[in-house]
Amino acid sequence: MLMLVGTAAFASPSTVDEPQKKKPVKLGVATSGPEAVQAEAKDENLPPMLTEKTNNLNPELLKRFDAFRTNIYQKHGVTLEINSGYRSSEKQAYLYRTLPRGMASAPGTSLHEKGDAIDYRPASPTYNQDLAKFGLKAPYAGVEDWHVETTS
Repeated sequence: MLMLVGTAAFASPSTVDEPQKKKPVKLGVATSGPEAVQAEAKDENLPPMLTEKTNNLNPELLKRFDAFRTNIYQKHGVTLEINSGYRSSEKQAYLYRTLPRGMASAPGTSLHEKGDAIDYRPASPTYNQDLAKFGLKAPYAGVEDWHVETTS
């Protein structure tokens, strides 16, 4: 059984072993790991599938980011990738200790720890002008243009 989220397709964990009918599938995003669904057809209007750093992300955030990155691909010909998505509390603590002051939130306060934030690349204030169309925001615009979250 496949669940579609935006242009993302995810295999339901309880049905991974079920035989799938062969049909062309046009995707912009797929999860990594054993649940990944491979595109059988390529649509030139979609960016290459996003296969890394999607684990443990809020599905609504991933759906909105996928729509945003598809828009940027179609308007600018640029493929956006996730640089950082979900982070464990341990990883957040490490970043907080090692990055310059103000560059990482204290452990327990970062939306990355809940899978509710994405850092993407290449980032641009120009691209971020379209975030609101997709229910996204850059709360640290001008400082961390690469950091996006949902508006609600």
